[in-house]
Amino acid sequence: MSPQPQPPLPSVEIDLELARLKLLPSGEQTVLEGLPGSVVIRNRPATAGTIEVVNLNDASPLVELAVGVDGSFRGVVSGAVTDEFRLQASAYEKRSAPLDITARISGDAVETVQPSRPLACLTLEPAADLDFGETFVPKTLPLLLTSGCTAPVVLQDVKKRTGGSSWQVASPLPLTLAPGAKTTVNVVFTPAGAGVSREVLLLSFVSPETGTRPVSVRGLGSTDRCRGRSEQECVTLNSCRSAYASTCGCSCSTFAAADGKRYEAGAGCAACPATCFTYAACVAP
Repeated sequence: MSPQPQPPLPSVEIDLELARLKLLPSGEQTVLEGLPGSVVIRNRPATAGTIEVVNLNDASPLVELAVGVDGSFRGVVSGAVTDEFRLQASAYEKRSAPLDITARISGDAVETVQPSRPLACLTLEPAADLDFGETFVPKTLPLLLTSGCTAPVVLQDVKKRTGGSSWQVASPLPLTLAPGAKTTVNVVFTPAGAGVSREVLLLSFVSPETGTRPVSVRGLGSTDRCRGRSEQECVTLNSCRSAYASTCGCSCSTFAAADGKRYEAGAGCAACPATCFTYAACVAP
């Protein structure tokens, strides 16, 4: 029997033309509103979802708004209407690409537009969203910068919108990218515990143009010690765990051995006889 074609995966999009920033009549609060059809789901029936909103101008908490089955949403967001806001919609366990919006005020009129970004000649891959998936151990992913610019590009710094400690940039900065060259900026996610961690990295460029390019990062801290490890590392980890539990009666944590390597052990294992485990069999990353 011939294999049946798989149905296309669902996707989620935000329609810029239907999402808008507004001021309440008091003029003191900013409202984000999406008309029906603002959030579009493809390859699946329409359903309710959520939209995450962060203010790129400050470290205020993320705001999550409900999205109706018709794709509409409405809610108060933190910040001035002229701040830059990043929107990302979710449904069917899929997320849209980030959409950045701001507002221009002319008299009493408020016009929602996309903010300008520096260096149209510089490509980021991924462009605006880096997903680390689920992991128990620290995980590193690259952000690829490709220059199509005619002058050297200088990345001065990478700041974190909220200063979250789970996220670090491992590449030396500042860096200069020659015309036509490529380079990577390595981002490290170190889970602080179980659950979702989010941040926005603000890449600050000073030449040949000055400005910021935001990249959203997201990771899920796992309680499964195998998440983020190779298959062989997992086999070793679990076999060590079984050996300790049956021979030493120890629970699993990390024990630094005298030779500087890391082994799976527990609080009581340091006092267990050497015959309780074999170093070669118990090496863990």
